[in-house]
Amino acid sequence: MIDTLTRLIAECEQQHVAVDTNFEAEVAKLRKSPPATPPLGNKTPGKAQPSVTTYTRDPAVVAWILNNAAGICECCDKPAPFQREDGTPYLEVHQVQRLTDKGEDIINNTLPCALTSIESFITAQINKAWRMS
Repeated sequence: MIDTLTRLIAECEQQHVAVDTNFEAEVAKLRKSPPATPPLGNKTPGKAQPSVTTYTRDPAVVAWILNNAAGICECCDKPAPFQREDGTPYLEVHQVQRLTDKGEDIINNTLPCALTSIESFITAQINKAWRMS
């Protein structure tokens, strides 16, 4: 279930999250049969350098979308609930078809969203996944 929630949140945020299933399986096993004494842990934990793909966005596309939005979220048709430091409405510009799914960084594939709409969408997806499990 946690894997599903993590994946849904990552998808909504257009990010990739690698889940270490071996680690999660070991945690689940230890939760079912916990040790009698607290674990010592690791004072010098190892490191891993993940490989992450990022996409170079066109700032002109983002600026165009934000200017044409006039502070209104296209997801809920409400004014942006927050303002930037310069006083302009804070909206996120998201792709309809994610860049990771071969979506284009063009005006016709983007829309301005308020953070509250994004949170509502994520919550709805989490609730849907929860009901399906």
